[in-house]
Amino acid sequence: MQNSDLKQKLDLLKSYSVIYDGANIKDTIDTLEGRIDQNEFKIAVVGEFSAGKSTFINAIVGKDLLKHATLETTAALTYIHNVKEDDSRNGTCTITFADGTVEDLDRLSDLEKYTTTQSEIDVVTEVRSVDIYIDFLDVDDELVIVDTPGLNGLADKHRELTIEEIKQAHSCIYLFPKRGVAQTDIDFIKYISNYQNTFIFIYNFIDELNAFEGEYPETKIAGIKENIERFVLSQTDRRIITYYCGMSALKALAGKDHDIKRLYEDDFRDIAESEREQILEESNYAEFERILTSIFGDVNFQRNRYITNCYTVMNLMEYILMISKKKQSEIENKILKDRAFKDISQIKQQKIEMNKNQDAVLEQLYALIVHLFDENKRILSSDIDESIKRIYESICNSINSESDYSVFEEKVENNVYKHMLQKLIDDYQLELDYKKENCFQLVYKTILARIDEYGDIISVADRSNADLKISAAIDKELAADNIKNDIRNLEQIAVNNKKFLEDFNKQREGYRMEIEKIFADIDAAKKQKEELTAEQRRKEAALGDRPVEDVRYIVEEFEEDRKGIARLFQFILGKKKSTRQVPQYDDTRGLAWDKKKREIKERTDEEREAINRELSNLESKKCALEEKIELHDKEQASYSRKMDILNHEIAAKKDELLMFEERLETEYFTLRKKQLRQDIEAYLFEGDNSITKLFRESLVSDVTSNSELVKGYIKNEFEKRLSEKNSVLDEIINGNLIDIQNRFKNKKAEITKIEEMYNELKVELDYEQTSIAV
Repeated sequence: MQNSDLKQKLDLLKSYSVIYDGANIKDTIDTLEGRIDQNEFKIAVVGEFSAGKSTFINAIVGKDLLKHATLETTAALTYIHNVKEDDSRNGTCTITFADGTVEDLDRLSDLEKYTTTQSEIDVVTEVRSVDIYIDFLDVDDELVIVDTPGLNGLADKHRELTIEEIKQAHSCIYLFPKRGVAQTDIDFIKYISNYQNTFIFIYNFIDELNAFEGEYPETKIAGIKENIERFVLSQTDRRIITYYCGMSALKALAGKDHDIKRLYEDDFRDIAESEREQILEESNYAEFERILTSIFGDVNFQRNRYITNCYTVMNLMEYILMISKKKQSEIENKILKDRAFKDISQIKQQKIEMNKNQDAVLEQLYALIVHLFDENKRILSSDIDESIKRIYESICNSINSESDYSVFEEKVENNVYKHMLQKLIDDYQLELDYKKENCFQLVYKTILARIDEYGDIISVADRSNADLKISAAIDKELAADNIKNDIRNLEQIAVNNKKFLEDFNKQREGYRMEIEKIFADIDAAKKQKEELTAEQRRKEAALGDRPVEDVRYIVEEFEEDRKGIARLFQFILGKKKSTRQVPQYDDTRGLAWDKKKREIKERTDEEREAINRELSNLESKKCALEEKIELHDKEQASYSRKMDILNHEIAAKKDELLMFEERLETEYFTLRKKQLRQDIEAYLFEGDNSITKLFRESLVSDVTSNSELVKGYIKNEFEKRLSEKNSVLDEIINGNLIDIQNRFKNKKAEITKIEEMYNELKVELDYEQTSIAV
């Protein structure tokens, strides 16, 4: 079956006369036909004003557009349309007023004026809707996110607006407040499950859970899921698709919107740009995106639209059948089966009497309403007294059970008792809300057999002015001041000595590093001497052996004695003249060799002497540093002995203090417990801002407001029923019983046909939902 088949069924409904048995049914059919023709997917965001809906929607959009705070804000239906980036409407806003006029906003920053309860204008009555166009999701289909007013809003029209929007939406995101699931949530989810088949249940405050008290996102979501499955899903034959997610919309928004400077109002520094990605990851927004994608995927988009349209059409049929069967029953029981109605004069007299007594009947109903509400106020006031007393006894039992003083003080310091008390009060707040709602609903049922209104205005007790002040610890240290002063003085001396020793160690380490460097320099110098000697040897070896003297011979004449017989004639002949070769020696090369060798030795000796001087200097430095280290070691040993003595003195003083305190601890522990119990007693019972008084004031306010509300409902219902009865009587007086009988038969046949169409849609819906589940 397609949307065209639904339109055929709506056309058929318009041809039936039974649609005129109820108000505005024809207009509703026309509206549904227009919705079926639209190719958009509408998601309604629902929850109490404290559930953070506007912050959540801002996180989806990625911009801080909608006003958000701990107080009620949203007062008008706000539609956020996803458009393409190049769409001419991107970044624009349109305000539609109750009188039909339209105003375009140039700046989205002006939205607060037209959407919140803090506006200077009466948004609830003057503004019909707000449409924002912005690119926030990369999809081709037309997606609209709807920010609805809070279910517990101050304006009477809030719940009606929200319910009507849920009926028109294709899917519903339900946000729970910090406390989690309350009975009011269960009741409302049961109600709207008649119009919705797909829910995303969001717990929006995972960043505020206290792990110290055992609060974790997984356990919170598991608790919500258990409550929904137990009290909603198990009690309906409808197939409902549910998703569950824990996240922090505030962190998601801060991670996306770079214009947000601080995450929390009391933060002392701005968010660093490098932190935003981590903040977005911590928000768990990715899990919500995964769920949204699975619902809004190409496969499920059209099918979910069709299923939601089926639900809406079936709901309309249920309403038509209820109204028509009721009227048919009245006609059959009061007219067709009652012979007395054939006496027209009797009918006229009955009408006169009935209208004459209407004011008196209303006054009787009003008096009964006041009586029942006063009785409920008395019962609930007594319940408040008894319950607060039980809370006080419970927290006192917890305090009295503590036997370890240090554990007790740690709990006081970490506000464990304060959180424990607040949890007991919050739990009772939920319990009281449920009791008030049941009592007030009982008043409705007592006055009328049936009231076709869902809403109530039961409020939550305002505890903003109630604050538990835990007294500071009694100064038992006054009696031990001397001992503690001694300990503080000794500890200060120990700190100074410790710092001195630390400085000594740093200085000694510096000396040690200098010595290590000197040793390294000495080793380098010695190595340099060895290399210098080796280099000298290499150079001398390169000179080779000393060159020998060069020799050359010259012929030299000389006279010599003659020998033999010629010697006899020597005196006549003279000495004999001869020649000989005389060697001449040249040592020039040897002298040059000697000079080079001498130069090598002299240069080497000079360098060796310089190294020796450096080695001598290094040795002197090393000795001086070693003497300093030895002196430091002696001084350090002296200070170490002083530290040992100080530590012994400190330990002895602490033992003395401990013994002193132990004598007082039992009495002091008892006094501290008593003091804490007195603080809690004052918080719960005493003064204008006590919890008991605030609960009672809230009860009186609820009784007064609900009493007037019920009177209004009763008056409207009474007048409506009186008008219907007058209409029937007039028809009998002025008409023909045969015509009434014929119309009765025709409407009965129409009712049968509507029931057949309804059952056909139910079968089709079961098939479609099974397909999605598969």
